[in-house]
Amino acid sequence: MLGVGSVQAQSDWTTLTSFKDIKKLIVFNDSLYVATMGGLLIIDDINSPGRTFLNTDGLGTTQITDIIQDDQGQVWLSGFGRLIKFDYNNPEQFLFLPAEGDMFLLTRLHDDGDNLWVGTDSGLVLFSKINDGGQIEGHFPLTSINSFPEINDILVVGDSIWVATSSGLVVANKSDPGILFPPAAWMLYDRENFSELASNTINSIARFENKIYIASDSGLYQIEQTAVDTNFILITETQYRLVFDLEVINDSLYIFYNGIGLAVIKNGVFTRLSTEGITSSPNTGIEWNNQKLIGVENGGLFYQPQGESFVEYEYTGLPNNDVTTITLDGQQRIVAGFGREIYAWFEDGIWKNTNVAVRAGTMSLMTDRNGDVWAGTWGQGLWQIKGDAVYIYGDTNSTVVGIPNGTHYAVTRGIATDGDRIFVTCYLAYTDAPVAVGQLDYLDIFESWDAIGVNEGLDNMFVTDISYGNNQLAVGTEGVGVYLCDIVELSDGTVSADCEQYTRENSPLISNIIKVTEYSIYGNAFVGTNFGLSRWDDGYETFKDIDLPAGVGPDISALAFDDRNNLWIGTRTGLARRDAITLEVEAFTTENSDLVTNEISDLYLDKQTGDLYVATSGGISILKSEIQNWSTSTETVLAVPNPFVIKSESDKLSFNYTKPATVNIYTISGEAVDDFSVNIPWNGKNKKGKEVASGVYLFVITSEEGEIASGKFLLVRE
Repeated sequence: MLGVGSVQAQSDWTTLTSFKDIKKLIVFNDSLYVATMGGLLIIDDINSPGRTFLNTDGLGTTQITDIIQDDQGQVWLSGFGRLIKFDYNNPEQFLFLPAEGDMFLLTRLHDDGDNLWVGTDSGLVLFSKINDGGQIEGHFPLTSINSFPEINDILVVGDSIWVATSSGLVVANKSDPGILFPPAAWMLYDRENFSELASNTINSIARFENKIYIASDSGLYQIEQTAVDTNFILITETQYRLVFDLEVINDSLYIFYNGIGLAVIKNGVFTRLSTEGITSSPNTGIEWNNQKLIGVENGGLFYQPQGESFVEYEYTGLPNNDVTTITLDGQQRIVAGFGREIYAWFEDGIWKNTNVAVRAGTMSLMTDRNGDVWAGTWGQGLWQIKGDAVYIYGDTNSTVVGIPNGTHYAVTRGIATDGDRIFVTCYLAYTDAPVAVGQLDYLDIFESWDAIGVNEGLDNMFVTDISYGNNQLAVGTEGVGVYLCDIVELSDGTVSADCEQYTRENSPLISNIIKVTEYSIYGNAFVGTNFGLSRWDDGYETFKDIDLPAGVGPDISALAFDDRNNLWIGTRTGLARRDAITLEVEAFTTENSDLVTNEISDLYLDKQTGDLYVATSGGISILKSEIQNWSTSTETVLAVPNPFVIKSESDKLSFNYTKPATVNIYTISGEAVDDFSVNIPWNGKNKKGKEVASGVYLFVITSEEGEIASGKFLLVRE
């Protein structure tokens, strides 16, 4: 169940997350530690950016749910699948590995001398800090009805342990943990046995002024116990309120509840506090440097200078972690869609957004030849973002049209460009023409807009994604396969189209439910579906399935080709790369890489740097290319690294030429050493598999068009 080890960060991955979803705040060594679902944030100055610790910094996860300091001064973190003994330079992870199924989400920590009580989304665990360097001592079933409920909070009072769960409040004598395994060892307090409890979901528990209080989904209760009876006394000011958290701060018990509620109990008196400036319900808080700090339900950290309204701390990263789509604009700024935010961009160390709600959110983003960003939306048409200006295209100024019973409600799920035009899918287009076509130089002229639909053979309106390649469009649908539309430019700049439908029944496509389409650099259509990946075969003029390794897919969400025709594949279970030469598929998941989460929604490949931007439900991952100075010209081809120092089998030599090509390696005297595709890094061995000696070597690169590049490099063996 438990794996232990120090995990070093992988240098080729970068993670960007939101620190707005706050789970816990503590003060340690005069700094504010903030546990969030985007990682650990440590703030030294409320007016400056804090220090961030992510999965790439050795935490192994960005989902940090609790943070405590034990009686030895050690900081511990709970997160997804792991308990973390925190150290700035080398955090130590203790992995919680169930016998089968997914990892646990650790939810709450409580220090108990040599042990930690660990709450999870599947019950209570006792962890020894000293045995074998750290190990699990027990996983306790708490009730006979739901043996392993979600743990929301833990309180130890003397020999008693109180546990707030999703199935009620439980308590037991912990002096001998060995007797805690049967549910009968625990006393359960729930609404079935105690009618005054209106909810079984207990969110927090605290001891204050010699009384125990519990926070539930239906109010705050004080527990009164005698030798023969237990009663739950409702604090009437919180009746029917969801109480998120209880925190003993200085000489008061702070209560955080919905309806933008903040209150304290002191000397038995309940007093409401001002929440002026806070935008949603407080869910946790603390005092630090003589000011209150509050985490709120809808995301954000707010602080209250003495005598003033609350102010939001601005250095909390992404607007949220649900990143739906991503691109880079003409200024090389990251631009992304976030749920109901139309878009946000990263500039001067801060994410900036339009504060415009787009119903269900941004569906797709694309950057055109001018560096302008185009956004497809759910219900608000097509957006063109030019610097700080936004232009919206709908059925009054373009062929971007809405649904039959709401003609202005335009759902634009897919966007593509051929360089001169933009192609946009319009879901359930009332005009029976679900692809709008706009000329980039004449977008303000309504007559310059065109459309592709029933008259061109595209007769299904349930369109999803669209892509362009080699004078052809691939238009996906929700359930009737893909349309391949051959495009011909007319003299007035508009286009004619001839569309043919391909399905599971006639092609055979792997599935008729199309999630994403993309073209290779050779103009072959690739189609990602809910059940795998298919590619167009020119020789047979049909689609063929692409085999993916176990664990990859089958629900394909994003596709991106690099200039060497390698294919990146985004799925709901991780990321994969299909090599253009060997056709082998390599998988990247949270288990074997620093990918922030496995649920991928979009991919963007920066052709200038080779960096891959991955939009996920847990933030943004960036896979840095080992080569940053890519070249499309044979005049600027380089061997990387140079000198090529070989210390182990993992050391390889690459070339910065982006296009498909063949590499020949020669000795300085002209003797042939090896030849291979530019797509494959060289391992320092000749064609017979023998290691070559240190020295100067020559390389010659020949492109598919016959262009030749040459150079030399120094190989050093250590």
